[in-house]
Amino acid sequence: MNMSTKKILNANNIEKLSIESINHIGSTYDQNNFSHLKKKIFFKWFSDNVESTEKFLKRTKKLLKKIEIELTEKEKEIINNIEPREFTLRRSMKTIEAPYINLSVSDNWKLEKNVYFFYSSLRTYEKRKILFNLKHTSNIYLSSKEIVLYEKDKKKIIDVIYYENIEKITLKDHAIKLSFLNEEDNLYFRYKDNELIYISLKRAISLNKSNIKFIEEN
Repeated sequence: MNMSTKKILNANNIEKLSIESINHIGSTYDQNNFSHLKKKIFFKWFSDNVESTEKFLKRTKKLLKKIEIELTEKEKEIINNIEPREFTLRRSMKTIEAPYINLSVSDNWKLEKNVYFFYSSLRTYEKRKILFNLKHTSNIYLSSKEIVLYEKDKKKIIDVIYYENIEKITLKDHAIKLSFLNEEDNLYFRYKDNELIYISLKRAISLNKSNIKFIEEN
């Protein structure tokens, strides 16, 4: 992008410019190059403005329609992730009965009967120096007091993490990091949308009035 184009078309004004103005700027470009340029500007705009609200989702769809760029499946997923996040933020806190509540479990585990959120195929990692080791893949259930990692097919609870033992939860680019009060090794959660898990944890934990610190790095 040359300097004159930067002044004319950028992430700050792309919403304000008319379709005619954008097409006029594009008339001096090879169309493939201009499509690449519009996509680059769109994702800069998206990164600068993104929020998990219905209002922002409508803005995004309107802008995509105006600038007519073709997204890859992975890029579409970035946009589509807004909707479940927005729903998770605003939905009423209804409960479901935990599927493991009638199982025989360790006496050390005092589990809530009802949970507020659950997701399938969450991966749990631990870090050894610079490498991440996969511990297990399981369903995750969030009550007002604990996180339960559960293998539904085997009807087996893998682990229980109580909020009272967590010092902070950090949303990173690649994972959600759980740091513990007793300085045991950190745990890392990975999901197809890490921010969705982060939002769900924040809402579930808020019911318990915990002092856990929530940090967003990405």
